[in-house]
Formats: sequence, C-alpha cells, structure tokens
Amino acid sequence: MAKDPYKVLGVDKSAGEKDIKSAFRKLAKKWHPDTNNNSTSAKENFNAANQAYEILGDKTKRQQYDRGEIGPDGAPRGGVGEGFAGGHGGRGGDPFGGGGGFGNTEDILREMFGGMGGRQQRGPRGQGFGSDPFGGRGGAQQQPVSETKARLSVSVADLMRGDKVDVQLPSGKKLAVAIPPGTENDDTLRLRGQGEIDDFGRKSDLLLEIQIQQSRKFQIIGKDVITDFHVPLSTAVHGGKTRVETPHGALALTIAPWTNSGKSFRIKGKGLPAKKGANGDLILTMLIDLPSDKPEALSTLLNRLAGTD
Repeated sequence: MAKDPYKVLGVDKSAGEKDIKSAFRKLAKKWHPDTNNNSTSAKENFNAANQAYEILGDKTKRQQYDRGEIGPDGAPRGGVGEGFAGGHGGRGGDPFGGGGGFGNTEDILREMFGGMGGRQQRGPRGQGFGSDPFGGRGGAQQQPVSETKARLSVSVADLMRGDKVDVQLPSGKKLAVAIPPGTENDDTLRLRGQGEIDDFGRKSDLLLEIQIQQSRKFQIIGKDVITDFHVPLSTAVHGGKTRVETPHGALALTIAPWTNSGKSFRIKGKGLPAKKGANGDLILTMLIDLPSDKPEALSTLLNRLAGTD
C-alpha cells in the first residue's frame, strides 16, 4: 500500500518545489540500487520515493492529491478527477506522461545518472521508473562506473620476482597488488571498485599505469635482464667460486682461471616473466676489481711479467 508522499519524501505540505525536488534527489541517491548492491529493501525505498515524487513533483497531481481526488498511488479516489492513471496527468498508466509538472522523475534521474530512466531505455508502457526500474526488460540500464587513474612505479626486481607491490588506495588503505607476467612499461592494470567514490556513492575502478623504474643496476633487453657482479683479481687469475646476489637470491658461480673482465654468465629463466612461452634469462657480466691495499706489489709483478723490470 502506497504511503503518504509527503511522509515518504520527509517534507511538509507547505514545502516548495525546490525543497521537494531536493528531498527526492537525496533519497534517490541514498536508495539507488546501484549503490546498495541491488538489495530488495533499497529497491522498495527507491520506488516509494520515485512514486511520491511523481505526485508531488507535478503541480496538477499534487493539487489533486491535496484535494483528496487521487490517492498516494496516483489512482482516482471514488471516481473523482482524472489522476495518475487517467488523462489529466498520465498517459494510460505511463508515470512519465504528466503535464504541468516542475520536473518528473525521468528528468531528475536522467540528470543525476546520465541517461538512466530515459525513454529509449523503457520497455512496454508503464514499465519505466514508476514501476520497478531494475526488474524486467523495462528496467534502466546501469550507468558505467567512472574510473580513477594513477601511476604505479615498480622496480625491475619486483617484475623479475613476480612480487606483489603495495598500492595506496584513494580510501587510504594499502593493497598488495600482483603484477601480471609480461607487464611492460605504460601497461594499465585495472583494480575494480578500488578507485574514488563518485557522486552517487559508487566506487570507481582504479586504473594503474605501470611505470618501470629506470635502474643503473639492471638493463632490460626484451625479456632478458643484464646486470654485473665483481670479483677480486685473484679469483679472476686463479679461479674459484664467488657469491653473486640476484633478485632471486644468492648464486654460487664457478670462475675459471684467467677469466677476463666482461665474461657473461647466462642464468636460464631468471629474467622477466613472460605472458606466454619461456621467461627471459638473467645475464651476469663479470667485472674485475683490482686490489687497493697492495698497489706497489701488484705493479712490480706486472712489470716483471711484462719484462720491463
């Protein structure tokens, strides 16, 4: 059973047009099913506000209601007058056919929700927002959710390991986000419902534009990652094992005697992850560190080897 439209909108009988319109907008925003996970109670409250405004938002229907000619559902009382369902303000049960109004629900909802409630989206007569706007074929189409854009800086090491990256959401909380394999610079990652809240209380999608940090330590060529490591001169001359730190952890490399600086070691599958196919490789380039504590002894030795001593 329909309720008194004044009580539904929470306004006095002396309320002006602006007050009535403002009250309806607040309730429509509060109870719109899109912002309430399409709950049954939200739909009922939304439809009640919609029906109340169909009467109070039309000067003719409001006067008829105040005189007792039509009821809160817009139907004539005792055959007096031509109200919501008849010829004076309606079109054979079409709640959007009213004349003389100062803005019916279709206009308000189209203004608020960017096209929702439009005539092209209504089904058979009488199945617009005056009925159930979200049930059946006559229901309104959901307005696309807006988007919030931001940039996310990730390191080469993060990409290599497939680590999750902490993202500061507009709400203030942090979220650990997994970077998909094969992500490249300027790719966009969509986090549904994690953006800012729009004017209608809906959470927008957060679009993160991936920015790969430039690094002196790591060079990217295709899917391969190139970096260097240092060994003392003695290891380069005599050979031996050396510990090399990588984003995947420490590796023990065997250095052959008399290995020149610039020698590369390829570690299969430890480069950048790929969307399809094999991962890239990690290429380690050896650099020789000369000793700094005995420069004179080294100089003497080199001169002797060169035959200049």
